[in-house]
Amino acid sequence: MRALFITWAWGSHFYPMVPFGWALRAAGHDVMVASQPSFAATITQAGLPALPAGADVDVYGPLRETYRGWQPSRDRTAAEKDARERQGITSLQMAVNCAEATADDTLEFSRSWRPDFVVYEPLGFLGPVIADALGVPSLRLLWATDSARKIHRV
Repeated sequence: MRALFITWAWGSHFYPMVPFGWALRAAGHDVMVASQPSFAATITQAGLPALPAGADVDVYGPLRETYRGWQPSRDRTAAEKDARERQGITSLQMAVNCAEATADDTLEFSRSWRPDFVVYEPLGFLGPVIADALGVPSLRLLWATDSARKIHRV
């Protein structure tokens, strides 16, 4: 089988995927990890093959600026709550920017490589898009509490 992994260029999101990639390779399956070109060295240093796709997006600059001076706090003021919301929006926008920047190259590669399924982390927004385009299943590999899932009361 072939598994295409998709991650945005952030180590703490990618590293939890590595053991699953290793396990698939140890079982004889092919694995490829798609992300932006500047992240390829991180992927290969973790022992997985990298697909440097699309153009690089500066994720660190905007996030560094947005989180500058951030401190954890139990009782936040309205201004602090607004700042925290802006931080979350900036993080999501950076992940969207990475997905958009890598989409064309990843889709082109995927159409010829023909993965059997796509594995993506919670901010690897391109994962389900590629899986849908190819008609293959996708797996969202969580690395923390599933905060993106709507909570239903019983």
